[in-house]
Amino acid sequence: MPKLDTVCHREDVLNTPDARKPAEWPVYALAAAAAAVLLGGTYLLASTTIDRLIRKDAETTGTLWAADFGKRMPDLDRILGGEPPSAESTRFMVNAGELGSIFRFKLFDAEGRQILVSDELGTRKHQTELLGTHNPTAAKVLASGRAHSEMKHGTTPDRPPVFVEAYVPLFTNGRLTAVTEVYIDQTEKLAVFRSHMAYATVGLVALTALAFALPAAGFLWRSRQKRSAEDRAAFLAHYDKLTGLANRSAFTAMLEAAIALRNTAGESVSLLHVDIDGFKDINDSLGHDVGDAFLQGAARRLRALCTSDDLVARLGGDEFAIVPGRKGDVAHAQRLARQVIESVATPCTARGHEIVATASVGIVVVAPGETPAPGAVLALKRADIAMHRAKADGRNRLSVFSPEMDDALQARREIERLIRKACREGGFELYFQPLFSTRGGAVTGFEALLRLPDGQGGMVPPAEFIPVAEDMALISQIGNWVLHRACEVASGWPQPLKIAVNLSPAQFADGTVVRTVREALRASGLAPGRLELEITEGLLLDRAEHVLRDLTELKSLGAAIVMDDFGTGYSSLSYLWKFPFSKIKIDRSFVSALSDADPSVGDIVRTIVGLGQQLRLEVTAEGVETETQARFLGVAQCDQLQGFLLGRPMPEHELRAWLAGGQAAAVRERAAESVPG
Repeated sequence: MPKLDTVCHREDVLNTPDARKPAEWPVYALAAAAAAVLLGGTYLLASTTIDRLIRKDAETTGTLWAADFGKRMPDLDRILGGEPPSAESTRFMVNAGELGSIFRFKLFDAEGRQILVSDELGTRKHQTELLGTHNPTAAKVLASGRAHSEMKHGTTPDRPPVFVEAYVPLFTNGRLTAVTEVYIDQTEKLAVFRSHMAYATVGLVALTALAFALPAAGFLWRSRQKRSAEDRAAFLAHYDKLTGLANRSAFTAMLEAAIALRNTAGESVSLLHVDIDGFKDINDSLGHDVGDAFLQGAARRLRALCTSDDLVARLGGDEFAIVPGRKGDVAHAQRLARQVIESVATPCTARGHEIVATASVGIVVVAPGETPAPGAVLALKRADIAMHRAKADGRNRLSVFSPEMDDALQARREIERLIRKACREGGFELYFQPLFSTRGGAVTGFEALLRLPDGQGGMVPPAEFIPVAEDMALISQIGNWVLHRACEVASGWPQPLKIAVNLSPAQFADGTVVRTVREALRASGLAPGRLELEITEGLLLDRAEHVLRDLTELKSLGAAIVMDDFGTGYSSLSYLWKFPFSKIKIDRSFVSALSDADPSVGDIVRTIVGLGQQLRLEVTAEGVETETQARFLGVAQCDQLQGFLLGRPMPEHELRAWLAGGQAAAVRERAAESVPG
C-alpha cells in the first residue's frame, strides 16, 4: 500500500532553507544610487517650494497692506495726479513705511509711472525728478491686475538679508487706479520655513527611501522564500488546509494506485466513507468557526484510530474517507467503522461548545479480479451509496455496499426529482375516497389522498414518496397545498358532505398550522364544520402541550379533529381525554385481521367501537375490502366505513361525474345491503 508521504511533500520539507541565494550587491548599489538621486531631488524641490511660499506670503501681506493704504489716503487721487501729499497723508505714509515687516514702498499711477517713494517723502525736489519714471513691472501688474513678487537678498546695510518686492494692484471703488511696490522683510519667515521644511524633507526622504527599500527587501525575501513557497504550494495541492488530511484529488490518486497494486497482488482493498450526521445543524446553530473546530477534532480522532499504513482523507465538507493499509477484508473494515462511529459519538468541545454528533459509514470492498475492474472513482461512488443507505436506515451506523443499493439509490433520486418538479410546477394530484355511514349506506364525505404521477402514466406509491418528501423537508409545503386544494374542491360539493385531510407533524412543528387552516377555509369559502383534520398518534409523542394548544384552537374554528390509525400507538387511550377529538379511525391492520381465525381481533374492534360510544366519538373503520368485514363492523355498530369494497380513491374529474351520476346511489344501495342496519 503506498503511503501518503510517497505522493505528497512532508511538513519538514517546507522548512528546508533555500541554498540558491541570488547575488545581492546589485540591489544594494541600485538602492544607494536611488537614495542619492532622491536626496538631491528632494533638496531642489524643497528649496523651490520655500521660495514660492515666501513670495506668496509676501504677496498676501502686500495685498492686505495696499487695501488698507487705499482706504486711509483721502487725497490719493490728487497724489496720483502729481500733487504733493498733505501733511496728514505724509505722516500716514511715514508710519506705513515702518509697519512691521514692511520697511519701504513705492506708488505708481495708472500709467505705471512712479509717483513717490516712502523713504524720500521729505525730498520734494528728488521726488519731482522721479515723477514720470516708468516701471515695466508696475505696468505689467496694471495690465494683468495680478500681484507680482520677486525675492531679493540685501547687500547694503539698509536692506535686510532676505526681502521680497511685491507689486500689488491698488483698487479704488472697484477700479484699478495704481500699483504699490511693497518691500517686505522675510528673513525671519524664511528661517522658520526652512526649519519646518527641513523636518518635512527628512521625513519625505525617509518615507521615499522606505518605499524603495521595502520592494528591495521584498525582492530579497521572496527570492529566499521562493523554494519553500513552491514546497508549500505542492503540499496544499495534496492536503486539506483545514484538517491537514489528504484532500480528495490526492486521495483519489492514491486509492487508484492502491487498487492497482492490490489487484496485481490478488488482494482486496476496502474503503470507508464517513459522513457526520446533521453537521449542517452545527454550522447553522453555532457558526462556521465552531463547525471548523469540530471538523479539526474529528480529523484528529480519525488519525488516532488509524495506523501509519492507512490512508485518511477529507473529501470535502463533513465527509472523510479511510483506506486500511494492511487488511482489505470486510470484517476489518466493519471493526474500524464501528470504532469510527464510537469515536465520533463521544462528546467533544469546540470553541467552548459541547457537541454530541454521530457518523454514518459506508463500506465498499474492491475484490481482485472484478470485471470490469472498478477504479477509484467508482469505488468512492459505491462507498457514498452505502453511506447514504446507513443514513436512510437511521444514521449512526454502518452499511456495506451491495449492487442492489445502486438501484435503490437511483430510484430514490428519481423520486426526489419528481417531488421537486411537482412542487415547482404543481404536479401533485388529489384523489378522493368516499366514507359511508353504516346507517343506510349514505355517503358522508371523502378523504383527500395525495398522489404523485411518475411521468409514465402511473403513480408513485405514497409509502415511497412521503418519507422522501419528509427527508427533503418539503412535507409541510406539500401538506399546506393539499389542505388548500381539498377545501377548494369540497366547497363545490353538496352539503353536508365533509372533506378529511391528513396533517403532518411538520405542519405543527413550524407553528403555522392554525393560520394555514384558517386561510384555506377563508379562501375556499368552505364551512369549518365540513372539514375534518386527521392526525396520527406520533404527533402527540413530542411537544404535547404545543400540539394541544393548536388542536384546541383548530377545534374552536369549527373543524373536527380525528385520530387516525387508532390502536397502533403506545398510549392512545390517554390521548382521548387529553385532546379535543371528534372521531377515531380504527387502523386497517385490525380490519384486515377480522377475516382471520383469531377471535380476539373482533373483541378488540368491538371494544374500540364501544369506547368511542362511551366517549361520544364517531368511529370509522378504514381498509374495508370484504363483505364479511363490512357486516362485522355494521353489527358492531361502527359509525362509518371506508375501503375498496365500497369505493376506491378517484381523481377530481371522476369524482365530479360520480357525484353527478347515479353511481353514488348505486354504491349507497350496495353499502346498505352489505351492512345490516
